[in-house]
Amino acid sequence: MRFSLSVFSKFVSNSKVGFRSTVNYHRTPITAIKNARCFSSTNDIDFKKLIVKKTTSPKTKSPYEKLVFGHEFTDHLLEIDWVKEFGWQAPVIRPYGPFSIEPSASVLHYALEAFEDANESSKILLFRPDQNVKRLLASCDRLAFPRFNGDQFLKCLYALLRMDQSWIPRKDGYSLYIRPTIISTHPFVGVAPSQQVKLYVILSPVGPYYPEGFKPISLYCTEDYVRAWPKGTGGNKLGCNYAPTIAAQLQAAKKGYSQIMWLFGDDDYVTEVGKFFL
Repeated sequence: MRFSLSVFSKFVSNSKVGFRSTVNYHRTPITAIKNARCFSSTNDIDFKKLIVKKTTSPKTKSPYEKLVFGHEFTDHLLEIDWVKEFGWQAPVIRPYGPFSIEPSASVLHYALEAFEDANESSKILLFRPDQNVKRLLASCDRLAFPRFNGDQFLKCLYALLRMDQSWIPRKDGYSLYIRPTIISTHPFVGVAPSQQVKLYVILSPVGPYYPEGFKPISLYCTEDYVRAWPKGTGGNKLGCNYAPTIAAQLQAAKKGYSQIMWLFGDDDYVTEVGKFFL
């Protein structure tokens, strides 16, 4: 089954903010979702405790025309650790670099991780970051991860953006990609709630999501795989939702298609196109 479909209007670019519309960020308070199923703790994220460690070896920035999505990262990252006994630790902005985790960390065995994404323009405009945090908290609920104060987390994120603002591309169609991620660092080989978690944010300068422009794309409607189903995790941004789609995407590419239109059920309900939620 083959046909062309224009990219959905809600993702149509205003060139100042990558593939999302240019909107000033909201400062809407982020309150706890009722009936949370995850840990809580008395020690929450506190922006006043932020520790900043500046790099002494700034990276060389690539020319705009050589930027490839997800390949280049800024000088710093934000990380905040949580331990069940003590709660959330002091936030830290430090030079970008590797983490040290145990080989037995449950994220490596049971995919206990979630993420979000957002873009920032050359004028430092964010598109509804409070809603991204709200969805990240919902993903935490699904994984039985600890909750955190969204407003305090965003203040830490803004500090990171200010520190690395020189990385924000000053060219139409380009933006700074923001990737908040939360993983279980609990060294335990067993299916159980995590007792150690790391929340972190990395930044990446990127070019247009569709370098060839917003043109109709060919979609492959597969009945061999299911991306999301009722009462599953398709509505959460969990790593385990994405890894199984790679093989299917490669098969679609071999057939000459750009993306997959994911279907579900006897009536072929459309659940997702590529990586975009419907």
